[in-house]
Amino acid sequence: MRQHPERSGGGVLRLRYALLRMPPPCSRRVLALRMNHSIIITHAVLVGLTPLIPIPGLDDLVKAFFYRNMVKALAAAYGAELSADEIARLAEEQGSGCLNGCLFWLIEFLVKRTVRKVLFVLEWRRAIDLVTHTYYAGYLLDYAFKQGWYAPGDVNRAAQLRAAVEHARAGANTTLVNRIVRSSFDESRALIVGVVQQVSNSVRDIAFRRSRMWLRRTLATRLRRRAPRLARWLYSRAKPAEAEQVALTESQVAQTLERETPGLNRALSGLVEQLQARITSLPEGHFDELEKRLAASLKPGG
Repeated sequence: MRQHPERSGGGVLRLRYALLRMPPPCSRRVLALRMNHSIIITHAVLVGLTPLIPIPGLDDLVKAFFYRNMVKALAAAYGAELSADEIARLAEEQGSGCLNGCLFWLIEFLVKRTVRKVLFVLEWRRAIDLVTHTYYAGYLLDYAFKQGWYAPGDVNRAAQLRAAVEHARAGANTTLVNRIVRSSFDESRALIVGVVQQVSNSVRDIAFRRSRMWLRRTLATRLRRRAPRLARWLYSRAKPAEAEQVALTESQVAQTLERETPGLNRALSGLVEQLQARITSLPEGHFDELEKRLAASLKPGG
């Protein structure tokens, strides 16, 4: 009767048996699962759900909270502690021009005040696109931290890194990841609706007492980089009491979401695992090209 390798005294046999039990060599995409892939996908989903929140203005606050949490978590994974300003810069999207962005937000603000269920259906595709874009931004930030391309303490460098991420992401073919996200979302529609409802219920009591105050504040925020004079004028129109109300509401939203996040993560764990498995199966060349674009963007004159 053949003796089991582990029971034999031969070291060679024990080594051979151990090698047989080892999993096959992993690709870099599989190894990414052991790093921060879960952090990236979880936050990408949470950020992506925000267009479906039917409360005007609060969806932007929730989006900013989860986006900044992703940046903070990725940096912490590499032992980097970032300041609030650095996190804000790294999480700040370089969106469309101010005119288009602000006009879209004005329309969205008015629509969300009057339409609920129809808007939810219309925003489904936008949510999928936002998950995709946030995934790529998270992947590139994680890669930059891993390569040691960002040293904490320099806000200007944070802005440069964010711009490089946007440049690299803009040139990527996002179709493959977008298709995966769309398929997973369509299969998990009931789950996603439930999570959005959970988030909405948790912040609905944080009411906007003055719509004009929030309109000025949001427009000023969006104009800050492209039209600083107009932004300063809008900020000057805000009364001290209104500014205090803005800060209070933002703080309340953050505190509420801190409490809700563990439960949201548990609810989304199955969807996140599914997305991980599907994204991991993509060709490595897709991500290699993305990493090269980021490296080129960060070079002087890139």
